[in-house]
Amino acid sequence: MFLLINVHQVNGRGYSQPLHTFISARDCSRLLATLPTVNMSDNEQQDKQRQERREEKTIAAVSLKMPEFWTDCPVRWFNSLESQFRLANITKNSTKFDHTVAYLPVQVSMSVANILDNVDPATADSYEKLKAALCKGFTRSKWELAFELHSH
Repeated sequence: MFLLINVHQVNGRGYSQPLHTFISARDCSRLLATLPTVNMSDNEQQDKQRQERREEKTIAAVSLKMPEFWTDCPVRWFNSLESQFRLANITKNSTKFDHTVAYLPVQVSMSVANILDNVDPATADSYEKLKAALCKGFTRSKWELAFELHSH
């Protein structure tokens, strides 16, 4: 008794070529005994690990809807800005710092030039220092608010 087997062999270029051959049943059982057994769960695990590695290497461009700086209420502006950071999964302070600086109007960035010139964006507190300086510089005092209410 002979069996017709269909084996695919991968050539040097990576293409699969079918090989048809007749072998005896005894030789077939010997051939099957030499083939490695494949555990599907191992294959699935390897595929999952490959996918995870691909996902780790993926870099996504982030598009933010940055509101224009609100000189009248910088604290609320930062609340809105930080909401955008959360939606975009931005957690690094250096990235927050860079996005904030990139969208500041010229007049506003000039008012915090000392921070921009002297703070290294890579430091852990760079964003917090910039935020504190902007809030301090643009938040009106109670006296200013009272005067504004009185003058209207």
